[in-house]
Amino acid sequence: MDKADNDERARAHGDGGAAALGIALDAARADPAITEDARILLREQARLARMQADQIDEEAALARWTSRVRHANEVMKVAFQLSVALVVLAIVAALASAMWSAARDNGLVIEAFSVPPDFATRGLNGEVVASQLLDKLTHMQEETNSIRPADTYRNNWGDDIKVEIPDTGISISELNRYLRHWLGHETHITGEIYRVPDGIAVTARARDAGTTFTGKEADLDKLLQKAAEAIYGETQPYRYAAFLSEMGRYPEAFIVAKKLTAVASPAERAWADSLLGNFYQFYNMPGNAIATLRAGVAADPSNAHAWDNLANAEQSLDHVEEGYRYTRQAVLLYDKDAAAFDPDRVAIIKLQDKSFLTATVGDFLAAAATDETIRQLPDRNASQQQAAIDEALQVVMDHDVPRARMLLAQVHAASPNTRINLWFQSAAVAYFAHDWNTLSHLLDRGAAFRIAPVSFRHALEALYTRIPDSLLAEAKAEQGDIAGARRLIAITPVDCYDCARVRGRIDMIARNWDGAAYWFAIATREGPSIPMAFNDWGTMLLRKGHYDGAMVEFAEASARGPHYADPLEGWGEALMQANRSDLALAKFSAAAGFAPNWARLHLEWGKALYYLGRKSEARAQWKQAAQLYLSADDRAQLSRLLAL
Repeated sequence: MDKADNDERARAHGDGGAAALGIALDAARADPAITEDARILLREQARLARMQADQIDEEAALARWTSRVRHANEVMKVAFQLSVALVVLAIVAALASAMWSAARDNGLVIEAFSVPPDFATRGLNGEVVASQLLDKLTHMQEETNSIRPADTYRNNWGDDIKVEIPDTGISISELNRYLRHWLGHETHITGEIYRVPDGIAVTARARDAGTTFTGKEADLDKLLQKAAEAIYGETQPYRYAAFLSEMGRYPEAFIVAKKLTAVASPAERAWADSLLGNFYQFYNMPGNAIATLRAGVAADPSNAHAWDNLANAEQSLDHVEEGYRYTRQAVLLYDKDAAAFDPDRVAIIKLQDKSFLTATVGDFLAAAATDETIRQLPDRNASQQQAAIDEALQVVMDHDVPRARMLLAQVHAASPNTRINLWFQSAAVAYFAHDWNTLSHLLDRGAAFRIAPVSFRHALEALYTRIPDSLLAEAKAEQGDIAGARRLIAITPVDCYDCARVRGRIDMIARNWDGAAYWFAIATREGPSIPMAFNDWGTMLLRKGHYDGAMVEFAEASARGPHYADPLEGWGEALMQANRSDLALAKFSAAAGFAPNWARLHLEWGKALYYLGRKSEARAQWKQAAQLYLSADDRAQLSRLLAL
């Protein structure tokens, strides 16, 4: 093989080792002597290939490991950055929260008092004295029955949480105190005790220069009480007036409330007028009360409590329409949380208002259910007892006399206010039960005023000339003393809704139809949203035999009180008297849904069934009536019907 052929083969196999291998293999075929060298070359080439492959594998593994390390490093870097960001965010959030809380802080902080050295050696150091003042302030707040929440008193030494911020030596509590001082509106209470020639002097100050009280050293507790009251009066004057009222210190409370009405802030003036109006009402000065309460509402129309007090004042004068309208406004504002209120107190007041609203339009079942809810809530200022008394009134107006009596029997009246309410609702139960003798006994003026504390007698006198005198007048008329009834009702105010109704009912009993219509017309104008006077008017026309007119008035009453059973029952009676007993059944059935324990309803329902020839169903209704409370007249009628 010549050189040209070998070069051609080298080009054909490529350069380097591959070409050499090809040449060696060709040479081995021609020359056996070099066969062994070829084998050695092949083995070395194979070993070299394996080493190259191993090296490639190692480099690939190293590359993969490096990639993983690089990825893990990136992940750790991101995680670290996120952690730092979260820590920074948490610090910023905590600082923002602390700043927000500090900016809203309106609390009252009691600093340690300055005291004589010998006081400190006896254990009465500045912190101990300040703690005693704090205890007295806390007690007064607990004794204050007010819907308005209290600012909180706290000391300025007992909240030091020793968690240091690194590298600063500043504790968290110190930072919080700094923020409250910088951004908040804290009032710091300071004071001192020092010796005077006749004993000691105690000075406490908040926003003003402070008040000093002097006395014997043995009177330190009394002096601290006076200092606490001075602080309470300065820092929370509205609640201080309420506290004085709770303690029976009415002249002092009146003066504090009167001073508050001069405060420039409309929101504060609304609270002050609201409280002062209540005091005017308490002292039987209704004109001043209404004017002051209206001024409070005008000062801050968003204050639900001001509307509520105005509603109560109007209701105490038996201005039922105004009381109903203003109470609705109060409930709307309570639901909007337009002003700051004690949440536990306002929850009960809202339920009491809603019970009043539903009862005013004749939905006594709903009102009683609301009162039952109040009885299940934690007691606040005898709210459970009051709810039981109110529920008794709702169920007796729904014609369930036995349940009303049972509820009243469960009430254990401890306070004068609860005793007065129990007395009045017991009289109401007797009235709706047509128990005229019991009613006359309960409403004896001498007995009523013996129950009431001296401080309450002004308000009781104002109340008496409206509802109790009206009920007594109707009792006289029912017992045949029309002249006595008219003399008694004549002293009641003419703008009193229920007084006008009773005037009409007395004329109805006397069969003076025109007189009754006159008074019922006045009552419906006084209370256009209230169904009761319309129902009275329908009852009068029913007794007169004017059935079509009666149905018109019963329809008016039902439109205003869709869940009011009385006009539905009266409507059924009018239909029955007009020979439409078939239509009367639907009215009686609807009424039974709202007054299920009304015996007279079942008695009249049975009559309608009897007239339709459904005698077995009629007897079932009469037997049901026999199981319920019946007046003496209705029971006599039932006996005659069962004999048919």
